[in-house]
Amino acid sequence: MAENKGRGQARKRNLVLRIALYTGGVLGGLVVLVLLINLHDPDLDPRAVALMRATPSPVPDADNAYFVLYGLGVAQGQDPHAHGIRFVAMNNVWMQSQDAGQPSDRRDVEAMANQNKAVPWRGATKDLCGKQREDCFATYSRHRPQIEELVRDNKLRLARYRSLYRYKHFRETMLNRVGSWPPHLAGAEHETVLAQITLNALDGRVDGSLRELVTDTAYWRRVLAGASTLVSKSVASSILSRNYALASEIIARYPDRPNIGDHLVEMSRSLTSEEKDWKGVFASEFQWVVYMYASLRNHDGERGLFNDERRPWDRLLLKMFYSPNATINLQNGYSEKLQALADKPAHALADIARQVDNDFGEITNAFRADMVYNPVGKILAAIGAQSPQRYARYIARTHNLDGSVRLLRVQLDINRKKVAAKNIGLYLERSSVDLLDPYRSKPFRWDYSRRELWFEGIDPKSEGLLTADQRIAVRI
Repeated sequence: MAENKGRGQARKRNLVLRIALYTGGVLGGLVVLVLLINLHDPDLDPRAVALMRATPSPVPDADNAYFVLYGLGVAQGQDPHAHGIRFVAMNNVWMQSQDAGQPSDRRDVEAMANQNKAVPWRGATKDLCGKQREDCFATYSRHRPQIEELVRDNKLRLARYRSLYRYKHFRETMLNRVGSWPPHLAGAEHETVLAQITLNALDGRVDGSLRELVTDTAYWRRVLAGASTLVSKSVASSILSRNYALASEIIARYPDRPNIGDHLVEMSRSLTSEEKDWKGVFASEFQWVVYMYASLRNHDGERGLFNDERRPWDRLLLKMFYSPNATINLQNGYSEKLQALADKPAHALADIARQVDNDFGEITNAFRADMVYNPVGKILAAIGAQSPQRYARYIARTHNLDGSVRLLRVQLDINRKKVAAKNIGLYLERSSVDLLDPYRSKPFRWDYSRRELWFEGIDPKSEGLLTADQRIAVRI
């Protein structure tokens, strides 16, 4: 009996052992299979390669306002433009040394960056005229003492800002345009200049104010046309919207001013295809993401893969479960979908964004069936992907601006033809195609009680699905 019991227990042990061995073998085989699968990294998609190599058309350094933005704060007596050229060149050499796997000393670049802090901006300009840019004449007038103090305390910075006007081009030449050391885009300087323009107009110097406003606008339209980052393009769009709001306010305040329209001919020209274009911006964003993907395996920094803390298993994960080319191809597929947003008219933007949302859901799905291959790359792509609704809001800034330019032209024409308020509705019905509401492809709306021409743009700060619900108006 005891002998039979012992044999039974032995058989059970053998069975458990066999099950464990078989299970271990299957699991081990699966692990080996996963590892073998992840040894493969496909060739880069030719379209991804083309996008990686795309570069803005070069312009002579001497004609490029971009460099001044890296020198607005250098010590008195130094040339901001020359400083910017040296700084960008030095940073690009450092970037190239990183790519070659032989990083040079970064302290020289950091030292040059710190030199741009010698003459800081003094004072606050936020909300001098408020976010909605309504009745800037009254608001700036109330802030006159503050504005005069800003001008006194920042003479050098303002002079350097106005020096931007003389450069023919704007091209971003920093290799890491989306990374460290973005250019100082001079928002405080611009707001102070707008305040000065308004106060000069209030004091009777209307023609001079209009000339400076047109000159400032021409510079920012060069930035809009040449920008290759989301930040620069967005800032230029927002700043130009302020300029056009002020121009319309000056017209409304001085409707009988002789030849007021002549001063604004250049400013009222339609936006060019380069000014509206976002494809170059999306290509630049893609290039920076690709740079990070391509250099991850050589990453020796302190940051980890998925958080700020560097952990021992980061390098192991990258070696075993990360395929750079596959990740870049994945990102390129989504980037190509985003390109559909870049050149569509305003009235189609919301519909296209909703269509691209489906692809966004695929790239951000961490539980996809093919997660066994390149799981680290897929997770990184999901973390870094931005919603098409967000990208569409960036693009909406230029559509809103386009509407503002059209409003200015309509306002000038109504002023020139002396169209009576009661006849403006009929006048709008006869508008040409290039003077319609860009979002509705219909005439602008006329609010007789408020004496406002208006259209509904897209609020770039809103959340959720795209909706044209931001009232953009000018007074007649």
